[in-house]
Amino acid sequence: MWWLDRGARVECVEADSRWADEIERMAAPHSERLVLHRAENESDIADRVAEFSSRVDVLVVDGEFRTRCAEVAAESLRSEAIAIVDNSDWYHDAVEAFRRKNRFEIPFEGLGPCTDIFTRTSVLVDSMDWIRSRPRRSLGSTPAGRAHVLR
Repeated sequence: MWWLDRGARVECVEADSRWADEIERMAAPHSERLVLHRAENESDIADRVAEFSSRVDVLVVDGEFRTRCAEVAAESLRSEAIAIVDNSDWYHDAVEAFRRKNRFEIPFEGLGPCTDIFTRTSVLVDSMDWIRSRPRRSLGSTPAGRAHVLR
């Protein structure tokens, strides 16, 4: 929903028919930008991911069968695209599938939303050059900026 609310076109695969129905209900205002593939099993999900992973800008690997989906997507993901693996501390093999394709991992760790569980989400990129070339900004008077000044 976050991506749709910001104008993106979203293509996803869901194996849980009740959750797929809920996604369609929530996404109704943006239905022209949502392509929802319903899948029956792990093989079906992997086949759907293989169909669209070569044309996305951002691929989020979450839900069931993360490792298999990551393995399939890593084979065809464009070099300009980024992959995001949720709960990558639990799904090491999913991250490893992208590493084998020479992608760099940028881990984000901390307490998960609405929980007291420490977790990691990994962003995997083909090159770190786009990050290095970004202009540096002052963090100003934000809590992060104050912490930075204290170090």
